[in-house]
Amino acid sequence: MASSDHFVGSCNGIICIANHYTGLVILCNPSIRTIKELPLFEKPSKVYSNNMTFGFGYDSFRDTYKVVVGLRYQIQDSNGNYIHKIEVKVHTLDTNIWKSIQDFPYGVGPIDLQPGKFVSSAINWLCSDEIQLRNPSFIVSYDLGKESYQKILPPNYGGVDVCKLWTLDVLRDCLCATSGDNVWAMKDVWIMKEYGNVGSWIKLYTIDSSKYHIEAVHIFENDQVLVKICPHSKIFVYNSRNCTFKCGNFERIPEICVESLISSCF
Repeated sequence: MASSDHFVGSCNGIICIANHYTGLVILCNPSIRTIKELPLFEKPSKVYSNNMTFGFGYDSFRDTYKVVVGLRYQIQDSNGNYIHKIEVKVHTLDTNIWKSIQDFPYGVGPIDLQPGKFVSSAINWLCSDEIQLRNPSFIVSYDLGKESYQKILPPNYGGVDVCKLWTLDVLRDCLCATSGDNVWAMKDVWIMKEYGNVGSWIKLYTIDSSKYHIEAVHIFENDQVLVKICPHSKIFVYNSRNCTFKCGNFERIPEICVESLISSCF
């Protein structure tokens, strides 16, 4: 892959890769060695390079796959103030066309324009209402079947907003959040047992990261966590059962996907 190509996500063995400069999206199934290049979408003239966020998932209602792209740009209002907008387009595999939908809602934007996480027929973005899009406010999900947005609140810390840094993942087919109040603090790992039900957030365990600046990359079924230790981006495996770190034999961060023989969308 080129340096500007980014892994968006995988679903049923199909991998989605997007170029954040050109907007080119490619789907592939490594198991059967098939590749599909999607048509380019039209970008607003005010969208600059790398101001895109993507999501990929399966629409069970229509039995098709969809790619979502958010295009961020600024406009000036009547008072000369700049307003951030994120125009959203959706590509449906069975029609092979892009269509514009409602702009990204709630006046927020995805953190660092990271790709959305697909779970329970919806794509989920960790979002912020700050101009720099750094500290999270809540999660915005887009239901691929209903074609509608939903706001999801983060885990409850007793009514006190101490969760300043957190990331999203998918664990055991549930939405998963890894959180902490600063980069050197302990990291709590949560899962939402019932998707969309804020009361179903459950804390699984805590990663002792007081000696390291870490970022959780992936959580395995055996409660081991793949973490990146900064600033050198070294990959380690954290064992939550005995609170130990083991150096991972990875030259780069791996992406997790399953094998499948699906070829209908190619």
